[in-house]
Amino acid sequence: MSKTSEESIRCSFCGREKKEVNILIAGITGHICDSCITQAHLIVKEEGGLKSKKEIEKSLKLLTPKEIVKELEKDFQDLLQDRFDEAKEIKKAKITRFLKEEWSEVKRNFIPEFKGSNATNIAQDKLKELAKYLYDIPEADKLFKKTRKLLSDRKKMVEVSDSLDWAMGELLAYASLL
Repeated sequence: MSKTSEESIRCSFCGREKKEVNILIAGITGHICDSCITQAHLIVKEEGGLKSKKEIEKSLKLLTPKEIVKELEKDFQDLLQDRFDEAKEIKKAKITRFLKEEWSEVKRNFIPEFKGSNATNIAQDKLKELAKYLYDIPEADKLFKKTRKLLSDRKKMVEVSDSLDWAMGELLAYASLL
């Protein structure tokens, strides 16, 4: 801290500079000197605001940590019970379809002719070659059983059934780009 900023530190109540007081205590947004603390203490004492430690403890109802935990648990149980009671009052929950309004303008096509549009610029042999990269994994690679089965199913899909699901079609589309 520079010397000029140290000299400009003052008591926020009386305005005395740091060098004019014995003690200057820093707070979050200001400072207070020992003289102002003494004055504040006298004011509180005159107003009858000072109490003994026992009087303060009685008025505050200080709790032990165990009592605090019990009280928090009770409050939480009460909250759960209230929510449970509210849920029981609901006669029938209405479940709406996810994004129903957002998809309302989309026209779906269930016409069988739609399946016939399989024209592509990539030859079937090239697609089968790309598919091998997707499912032929060396035995040395340690894969989960479920992953091995998924790869086996993809191999059958390409080599045996000669029809693809949407996921395999997307994988082949990405593979053709690479």
